[in-house]
Amino acid sequence: MKKADEKVVLARGHLLEEIKNIQGAVARDLAIIGRQEAGEAGLYEKARKRAVELNMKELEFHRLDRLRAQNEKLYSMLLEQVKEADLRRMMNTNNVRLVDPATEARAPIRPRVDVSLGVGALVGLLLGLGLVLLKEQLDNTLKTPEDVEDRLGVTFLGLLPEVADDAPDRKGGKTRTRRPGGTELAPELIVHERPLSGVAEAARSLRTNLTFMTPDKPFRKILVTSAAPSEGKTTVATSIAISLAQGGHRVCIIDCDLRRPRLHRVFGREGDMGLTNVLLGEATIDDVALPTVVPNLYSIPCGPIPPNPADTVASERFKRFLDEMLEHFDRVVIDSPPIVAVTDPAIISTLVDAVIFVVRAFHTPMTLSRSGLRTLRDVDAPVAGAVLNAVNLNRHEYAYHHYYYYKREGYAPHSPPIPVEPEDNTRPPAAPPN
Repeated sequence: MKKADEKVVLARGHLLEEIKNIQGAVARDLAIIGRQEAGEAGLYEKARKRAVELNMKELEFHRLDRLRAQNEKLYSMLLEQVKEADLRRMMNTNNVRLVDPATEARAPIRPRVDVSLGVGALVGLLLGLGLVLLKEQLDNTLKTPEDVEDRLGVTFLGLLPEVADDAPDRKGGKTRTRRPGGTELAPELIVHERPLSGVAEAARSLRTNLTFMTPDKPFRKILVTSAAPSEGKTTVATSIAISLAQGGHRVCIIDCDLRRPRLHRVFGREGDMGLTNVLLGEATIDDVALPTVVPNLYSIPCGPIPPNPADTVASERFKRFLDEMLEHFDRVVIDSPPIVAVTDPAIISTLVDAVIFVVRAFHTPMTLSRSGLRTLRDVDAPVAGAVLNAVNLNRHEYAYHHYYYYKREGYAPHSPPIPVEPEDNTRPPAAPPN
């Protein structure tokens, strides 16, 4: 048994030794196979790179081949043209003969001054006409009575010519006319200052149109307004008031521009009580309605400027004030601020009999005037019509209009009229008899 056990142990040792030898041989074979596999992978990568390079070279080869073909064609064409040119040169014959000998020119052929001047004058004329037409197309201001009626859709009441003395002076204010007696009057009083002038005739024409619009029920309370500032509202209101007073009516002009009043400067009433004093109960109509230099014309200035002008004219006191004014005067003319800027004229327009819309010729844009009239129509204001103010009758737009006698001094006599002493107009206003 011991021998058998020893044999078993010895056989087991030989068996383990043989297994180790076999494992070593397998490991060596595996390592050899791994090295072979790595070598094959390297060969495969090199073959792949060569294939990519061959593809790129093939593309380059095709491009160069196309370029070669094109160059061959171009070369063939050039070679053919060169041969044709050589052939034409060899076959060319001299067919030139002398017709006339050359002569020296007596004058230069360039530049041609007369032609250049003519072309320049023609081009300048065309450009000038083009600029004039362009300016006419871009100008959207109102200029003629036809523009007022066609574009604004309102009745044209009349026009007031441009007054030379009404131009602004160097200090920004308006110049004043000087009467022969030495007193100074505002340019707004030119209708009274020169009753035979074209401006006075235009104002009387405006008065006639207003009178005959409703002869059975004349306008007693008249509001004068415009779309924007500097349209000449005060000038138009004063001219209408003077023309009505010259017609025999007792007229009072009221300054309802409670922001930028001007009537106190026109009639020389700086610092006097006015409209706001009456509305506050500090004065009566007899205290503030004082006569002016124009017979039958009274004026009420603005008075102290209130902090809330819109609320002031919208009050019941202002409505009662206008009703009381009709008990003292035949006509009441109201000067107001621009309607697009503030709401005061829209409020006052609901309390009057007629609204006169002032448009400054060659100055007021059409869109702005339409906006002002739209505001008046929104409150159902009684718009009587529009007045074209500061019209320059010397412009070409009025070359064929029938306003010849509005120019300069109008249709006046050659000799100056005999002055008439004005009637005493210093008494306070009183109610007309029933």
